[in-house]
Amino acid sequence: MVIELTDGLARYNENQREMLIVCLSNLLLGYYEGNLILSASNALCRFIIAHNLVEGDRQIRSLHYLLNRNGNYPNVLWRFKVVLDQPNVANHELSIDFFNTTESIQPTSMLCENLDDIKFYFKQARCFHPLSPMAVNKYHGGGGTTYDVFNSLKNKNIFCLTIIDSDIKYPECELGETAGRFNRNYNATKVNIEVKVLPVHEAENLVPVSFMMAHSDSQGTIFLKKLEKRGILHYLTYYDIKEGIVKNKTDESPKYKEFAKEIYEGAFPHNRNGFDAFYAHKKATDNLLPKLNGNMLADYINNNTDIYPTDELENFRREIADLVYTFLCCRGHDPIQ
Repeated sequence: MVIELTDGLARYNENQREMLIVCLSNLLLGYYEGNLILSASNALCRFIIAHNLVEGDRQIRSLHYLLNRNGNYPNVLWRFKVVLDQPNVANHELSIDFFNTTESIQPTSMLCENLDDIKFYFKQARCFHPLSPMAVNKYHGGGGTTYDVFNSLKNKNIFCLTIIDSDIKYPECELGETAGRFNRNYNATKVNIEVKVLPVHEAENLVPVSFMMAHSDSQGTIFLKKLEKRGILHYLTYYDIKEGIVKNKTDESPKYKEFAKEIYEGAFPHNRNGFDAFYAHKKATDNLLPKLNGNMLADYINNNTDIYPTDELENFRREIADLVYTFLCCRGHDPIQ
């Protein structure tokens, strides 16, 4: 994350001096250790030096490095801004007392339902932001316990990014159990905590289509090519990559059955018998539409290629990658001399 020391810090009063010294000391230590990126004007750096607000060899080295550094700061969605008091949440501001312990300057904590999700989002951030170091503390909840893990993290003075599968299977579908729990129970607005419910079914849906085609079985590849040919790849927003669409699952909702019918008729418009006849001849556990790959996410993570042709979900991938990068970017661990 990029943390900006705002010029207003120079207007501290004597009652705030001790807390400001602790805040600056911790942030400069975090910068020295490479866990974060610190930003400050030259005027503020000189003010801090002139008023003896920083002690400690590593902190002083960091301050002089910050004063003399060259180059641009990363292009992030927002900077976290440090202010004296009354922070404006909408402006991503944090008060100096947030940084009263070294807990606050550790690498960002990232929570997902499993570790493969974290690895995937990290890889996406690398694809779109290949040149900057990133650091992360990884947490996962194993699906149903994800909110419990989140509860143990959300009240700490840490930066935490949580990305949750929505498990939506068709338009107007209700959120899945885990996403629904977040939606019901967590509505607090905290600058240091970000909860993102995926705008797609799950992480697998964000795998590039070209990769899906190369790593599905023959039936799945044919299906994807038909979607591409008909210009209806947008259906992959909701599609269950690992399971496909199973007949008895569509019995749970008329809207899900209608969604399956819409995809079928879009992909196979010349089928003379139509969807209803096709549906009637299927057993309850048969696939109406094929699964693509039960290990799609792991296959993608373990593949060394990063560049793929753009497709219908490119904007979703970039949205997630930019959010991850905003929270995980750091100075890196090259020593400050």
